[in-house]
Amino acid sequence: MSAVTFVCSFLLQDIPSGEESARVQCDMNVRHLIMKTQMHDFELYGFIFLLNSCAWLEKLTIDIDQQKIYEGYEPPYPMDLKKFWDQGLIIYECLRRSLKVVEVKGLRGTVNELQACNYLIRAASGLEQLKIEVKGGTSEMVETRRAFARLLLTVPKASPNLQISIA
Repeated sequence: MSAVTFVCSFLLQDIPSGEESARVQCDMNVRHLIMKTQMHDFELYGFIFLLNSCAWLEKLTIDIDQQKIYEGYEPPYPMDLKKFWDQGLIIYECLRRSLKVVEVKGLRGTVNELQACNYLIRAASGLEQLKIEVKGGTSEMVETRRAFARLLLTVPKASPNLQISIA
C-alpha cells in the first residue's frame, strides 16, 4: 500500500481548475485518501476529481471541519451537484473495484454530507465498512446528528457486505 495521501480544502477547491478538470491522465497510486473538508459545494468538484483519479483507492477518510472557502471561486465546469448525488449515474472505478472502507469524522448532518454518504452507499459495490463519527456538541445536538446519520441505514446498499456504524 502506498503512503497515505492527505488533501486540504484548498486543494479540493483548486485541483479541478487545471488543464485536467475531470481527472489526472493516469491513475494516482493512492490507497488511502484523507480529505480535510467542510463538504461545501466548491469542494465537491475536487472530491469527485479525486474519486475519478484514484482507481485503486481502498480507504477514504472524510474529516469534516470548518475550512476556508475562497471568495471568487468559479466551478471548473457546469454541474448540478444535487442531480449528481441523487442520480448517482457515474460510478468511478474505485467504487466498483477497490474501495473497502469509508470513515466520516465530524458528521453534522448537512445535505452535502448526507448526499455524499448516500452516493457512496449506493455506488460502492465492494464497500465493507462505513464508519460515521458525529460531531460533538450538546447532547441534543449530538442526538440530532445521530438521527441524521441513522437515515443512511435505510439507503439501498450496492454491497451486500456493507456494515454501517455510527458513533
